[in-house]
Amino acid sequence: MVTVDEDSVSLTVGNAYKVTASGSDMKFENLKNTKYNGFTFVGNQKLTDVANDKINSTKVDDSAVIILYDGNGASKQITGKQYNALTSSDVISGSYSAVFTKETNGLTRVRMASVKVPKTNVSGKSNDNYAYIISDGVENENGKTAITIWTGTENKNVVVDTGYTDKEYTKGMLIGYSTIDDKGIINDVDKIGDIDSATKFPESDVNVNTLYKGSNKADVAKYITVNDGQLNVTADTTVLLVNSDADNDNEIGLKYTYGDKLPKASEYGDNYLINAMWGMDEAGTDDADIGVLVIDATGAFKGYKMDDVNAPSVSVATFGTLVYGTASDVTITPTYKNFTAVKTEITAPGLTVDNENKKVSTSATTDAGTYTVTVKGTDKDGKTVSTTAKVVVAKKPVTPAALTAPSAPTAGSRFNTFKPTFTATSGAGYTLGTPVVTIDGTDIATAPLSTFAKGDILTITVPVTADKNLTVTVDKLTTTVRVQ
Repeated sequence: MVTVDEDSVSLTVGNAYKVTASGSDMKFENLKNTKYNGFTFVGNQKLTDVANDKINSTKVDDSAVIILYDGNGASKQITGKQYNALTSSDVISGSYSAVFTKETNGLTRVRMASVKVPKTNVSGKSNDNYAYIISDGVENENGKTAITIWTGTENKNVVVDTGYTDKEYTKGMLIGYSTIDDKGIINDVDKIGDIDSATKFPESDVNVNTLYKGSNKADVAKYITVNDGQLNVTADTTVLLVNSDADNDNEIGLKYTYGDKLPKASEYGDNYLINAMWGMDEAGTDDADIGVLVIDATGAFKGYKMDDVNAPSVSVATFGTLVYGTASDVTITPTYKNFTAVKTEITAPGLTVDNENKKVSTSATTDAGTYTVTVKGTDKDGKTVSTTAKVVVAKKPVTPAALTAPSAPTAGSRFNTFKPTFTATSGAGYTLGTPVVTIDGTDIATAPLSTFAKGDILTITVPVTADKNLTVTVDKLTTTVRVQ
């Protein structure tokens, strides 16, 4: 049992062992034996070795219960896998850890420990769990990212507790995470990648930090065959069986039980289509264990199916952002697939097109905005393929000049007699609005007949509005005057 309160943190095994960290002291209480149900009390004041995933020279089990404490009353529980992902600077150097070990399958591992840290908000990238995103992320009412994931057993609606960014979390992405709390917040999210970003599985130089993709040529359980090598799917491998073709969220995630046959890739001539992406638990191209596997039940991922592979298409690279006020151009480089173009035609309403050199251009007066570029290829038989891309002309930033303070009003004059005005210089790129004058945060317009007292500090705030095609770096300017 793990007990945490504001003054201490305790680890208890049955009723026999208790290690308590309180303030800067650590002690064990009620110790009657050195073993209980297979747990061995190693002792307190043991050294951490985060770099080697150890405490007191013993490996920390991924499922271990680790209590982080700061010596000032704050503490929290993490897993052994999260501890192993910490860096040396995340823990306090020295003999501050209390340790329990247990032997499992002939291996002795740390299964419970307390570790002193400078602050308890550290958290290693654990990837204790994995999920497959089945719907693009959307911004919720709190400005966070809401996504629906397939965990391998169920669809869950969760919220990533960070600010929303468009297209940061997309359908088909594999993510790792530590926990999902009772409010639906998913913690320690690691964006691993999708089938398009995954790397084709190599013949050598495999590592455990890369998302790979390939074709499972086997029709068996417990391993996949890629490049004539066997990659093991163990009881510890997270398997996410999916139908990437499905549009209905409830049909994307499919049930998988360890020991079920794993889907074989569809054959394509003498080759196979891509139907799997995975991360390795250990390096190797043969008889090596997989940590997480996403495999498509239909024989190939969407975009990698027979029709997709054979379909003629054209694509163009994305473009950088141009800025208003500068004559610029971008080169259009079409990439044709299963298609031989004898002619490429580019159209871009609002921009200047140079078809001969495959360029689109802006002038210094091209309005800011998003422009659509259409690229069409035609083959010798008159058949065509086309695609579109976006060119963004950004607004030019302008920094407003500081205000010049007006003449101060005199003591005894009424509030409604003080009417400062401000005008931007010609061609400045912005206009200045109606000033708001406040004394200690109160708008003087609310009491127009009141009078100024000597020494009053008046704060004058002026709204700033950018001209067309421009954006201002600040949307208001302020200055102050003292009543004479």
